[in-house]
Amino acid sequence: MLYRIQRFGIKQTSKLAGIVYFLLGIMLIPFFYLAILAPPPPGAPPRSQNMSPGLLLLLPFFYGVVGYVMTALILYIYNRVAMKAGGVELDIVYAVEPAAAAEHGAPITPVP
Repeated sequence: MLYRIQRFGIKQTSKLAGIVYFLLGIMLIPFFYLAILAPPPPGAPPRSQNMSPGLLLLLPFFYGVVGYVMTALILYIYNRVAMKAGGVELDIVYAVEPAAAAEHGAPITPVP
């Protein structure tokens, strides 16, 4: 069965993306910290000491805010273009037969 994503909810999707980017920023802190501590390669000019390790604590928040804003902008553009050109099409197949899914409380028909 073919479905089309005609519109994304901008606030909810951007909020989710902002949280994912925030968590990604947390995972990147150790790598950036190691990059700050590493000496420059031989023959390279010395690094400036503008980046303090404490500044790395702001990285997840920066990633989260930028991820939220950029996702909102992209979704706004997508929603406008999808109104004219149509949305992304998805071909969805059931992983479990509908009767078996209904036994576990899943709806038989798709919920709009």
